[in-house]
Amino acid sequence: LEEVKSKWNDIKFNPENQTGFKIVKLKDNDRIIGECGLLKTEKEISEELEIAYMIDEKYWKMGFGKEICEYLITNAFEKIHTKKLIAGMYSQNQNSIRLVEKFSFKLSDEGISKSGIHFKEFTLENPQLN
Repeated sequence: LEEVKSKWNDIKFNPENQTGFKIVKLKDNDRIIGECGLLKTEKEISEELEIAYMIDEKYWKMGFGKEICEYLITNAFEKIHTKKLIAGMYSQNQNSIRLVEKFSFKLSDEGISKSGIHFKEFTLENPQLN
């Protein structure tokens, strides 16, 4: 989908270990539509990273989430060689849940946050390392 191709610029990004956030811009006009990144957890980067993305609501259901997830998963598994990705979200965020499930993430945990909101956590194992 060439019309939904976006590009990433570094923001709060650590090029040494490929973690942190990148800005997501539209390719045709450089409009910022969100951010995405691979975030460190309490575990070593080679063991586990968290996938994170946020897209302006005006750009939902246009293929950007899919493109962003493909980009992040590829970087995590093929460049960083991490063993596992985690994706956490509020349970009512059905669009995001469906998105990670399309990439074979599996429900691994759920509960209530400190603020009282129900959340779900999904994981995806690196098929090249298992």
